[in-house]
Order: sequence, then structure tokens, then C-alpha cells
Amino acid sequence: MTRLIIMIGCIVLMTVAACTRSDQDAERLRTRLEALPVGNVLAVGNVAGRKAIATCLLGPYMDRLPPDAPQAERVNAYLKSINYVADEGIWSLIRVMPEAVQVLQFHRSSELDLASSSLVAKMDTVAIPLGFVATTCVTGSEAWFAKISYEDRNYVILGRR
Repeated sequence: MTRLIIMIGCIVLMTVAACTRSDQDAERLRTRLEALPVGNVLAVGNVAGRKAIATCLLGPYMDRLPPDAPQAERVNAYLKSINYVADEGIWSLIRVMPEAVQVLQFHRSSELDLASSSLVAKMDTVAIPLGFVATTCVTGSEAWFAKISYEDRNYVILGRR
């Protein structure tokens, strides 16, 4: 019985530590993205530190990755296990590392919002940095954010260069 209590305690501590790290990584990334000048790009790996095998976005109301996304089965099982709830006011960056899945949540604001694929499609190509290819998932550790402005609101786009 004592072993069981110790094991449960360890699991709780590991979960709290993982959540705290994700919160810290999200805050660090938010700070960097808000400071990023419009029209510039930022490597996701420069902020979050650990190498990802896939990086994806979940927009508002999205509670799972589409089946054709890299690592979708693993990520969706993880999202279900943590009871991930999608919301209008939240978007998330999903980082898949060999040892873990990390969910970084961001509250939408006029200073930092996620550009939907429909918004990106109607944007003037001049607004998106040259050589930047927007996508909702990036395989490997080459994930970048571009920052754009549209109708008095700052947006980020995930992609690769």
C-alpha cells in the first residue's frame, strides 16, 4: 500500500512539473512573439529549447489534429488523456518530442492571435515574409512563426523557411 501511495505521489509530481514547464515555455514564447516586429520570423526551437519531431497548431474550437497530421494518433490520444478542451479564446502550439507531447496554450488578443488558414489565403503575399511557407504542422525541428498585422490585430503563422 505504501508503494502505491508513493507511486501515485510521483505521478502527481511529474504531472505538476510538466504543466509548470509548459506554462513557463508558453509564457516565454508569448513574450518573444509579442516583442517580434511585424514582418519578421522566429524559430520555435529557439524558445522552447527541446527538439521536436513535429510541431502543430490547434486553433480555436479545435480539440484534435486531423488524421493526416504528423504524429496525429499519438497527439490526439494525449489530448484525450488530459481532457483537452478547445475554446474560442484559446489556441495551442503542440510540440511532439520523442519522450513527450507538450501543449502550449495561448489566449487570443489583439496583440497576439493565430492567423487562420482562410485569413492567410486572403492576405497579400507582401504581408508574409519572403520564403515563408505557412502550414498547420511542421515535421522535424524546423518550425518557425511569422508575425503579420491585419486590420489592427497582430497574428502569428506557423510554417517553415
